[in-house]
Amino acid sequence: MGLKRLAPMIALALAAGLALPVVEVAAQTQAEPRCDLDGDGFADLPLGENTATVSGALEAGQVSVRYGTANGLPEAADEFWHQDTAGVEGTAGAGDRFGWTFACGDFDGNGFDDLAVGVPWEDVPGANNAGAVQVFLGSADGLTAAGNAVFHQDSPGVVNAAQAG
Repeated sequence: MGLKRLAPMIALALAAGLALPVVEVAAQTQAEPRCDLDGDGFADLPLGENTATVSGALEAGQVSVRYGTANGLPEAADEFWHQDTAGVEGTAGAGDRFGWTFACGDFDGNGFDDLAVGVPWEDVPGANNAGAVQVFLGSADGLTAAGNAVFHQDSPGVVNAAQAG
């Protein structure tokens, strides 16, 4: 199923505050990480930092990503993603809280996990603080800004209409 068909479901779930599964529970109840943004077989760790100041905008938010290796996760983040990252749709806005929630999954079916990021107080045309979900695609090099997309209740295929929050 393509990203465009799954996006409305992802957007509605995240906008409603539902946590999409990011771990799989094995038969012995051992959690198994399910976020592999670069497809190398090692678990990657995105962290929502929704109160981060970005380009002077207080609580605009960001997501840091640590890419796993055979030696585990690095101590410091490898990347930071926010709405002022080059090539990313939108603009970091004060109080948007980008990274409030997120979910990993292969939304576009290319074999790499993608990252859907909740932006609960994102302004959309005609509705301040209506909220949105921003999807970043995974690749052999990890997350990429290419093809990132923002979905909200006024996006084509998403039910209902955006309302001010």
